[in-house]
Amino acid sequence: MAVKIPIRDLPKYMRELGDSFGPAILAGLTSAAAFSVSRLVMETDRKGVVNTRQMINAWQASRAMSTGPVSAKIRVYNDAPYSGVMELGRRAGRKLPWLRDKPVQEQPLYLWAKSKLGLSDEEAARAAWPLAWAIKRKGIKGRRVMADILDELSVNAAQEVSKELRRAVGKARRAAARAARGLPPMKPLIPKGGS
Repeated sequence: MAVKIPIRDLPKYMRELGDSFGPAILAGLTSAAAFSVSRLVMETDRKGVVNTRQMINAWQASRAMSTGPVSAKIRVYNDAPYSGVMELGRRAGRKLPWLRDKPVQEQPLYLWAKSKLGLSDEEAARAAWPLAWAIKRKGIKGRRVMADILDELSVNAAQEVSKELRRAVGKARRAAARAARGLPPMKPLIPKGGS
């Protein structure tokens, strides 16, 4: 998802904010990412993709490497090993959904069978392999957790970035007005690092 700022406003923001431009965008994206993670957790729960809670607990946001004049990029993602399959689905005929480097007790299908079906350890171990074969034969329909709310997340991100840019412009204008009157810069009400 990319946040779009109208190009006609970009030079105005860059001129007024100078070095504060990048941090303002990063603050907006960080706020939008926090909203996105909480919204995705709620949507994951609403769609019932919560059997072992691993899918819910795996939603994260992190700052990503970026190049260009503004290096503000935040990634929102789910790092559960099967999140892509749960989001997009899996067509029939693909290879077995089995993690070769993990014992049966660590296989997502074993954990699912144990939790969702209420099977004992031994029963879940016996059920995991046939479940894998059924998925290979029939596929899985995607739940589209992120895809269904992507527009909402994009709108929120654009609003948060715009809000932070307006806040930074207001702060820069107040600082310029104080400097024009010969007043010292305002001190923060709460010192950095303290409360």
